[in-house]
Amino acid sequence: MGFDKLQLMHENLINIVLPAMDDASLRMGKINLRKFADNELLVEINGRRKEFTKYQKAYENYCIPFGHGVRFFLVNFIIIRFRPKTLMSLLIYCGLII
Repeated sequence: MGFDKLQLMHENLINIVLPAMDDASLRMGKINLRKFADNELLVEINGRRKEFTKYQKAYENYCIPFGHGVRFFLVNFIIIRFRPKTLMSLLIYCGLII
């Protein structure tokens, strides 16, 4: 994964995916579910289930690959190429190497 692709993924996350998730959360949070009749509540639950599935897929398709890309870039392009001792120090500090 190149740095340009990582930047594009970052911009998509910041400008599209995360704001959409936040908007959906805020919108759903404003709804008073106690006022719904049973059939209305069922419709709302089904709508929320669809939203959840949509954003779960967005998380899997955008957030996870971005996180792996950042890790890959940091480890392979910065730490290993320029400061291998920094990588070892970081791993020891985090308890990943004894």
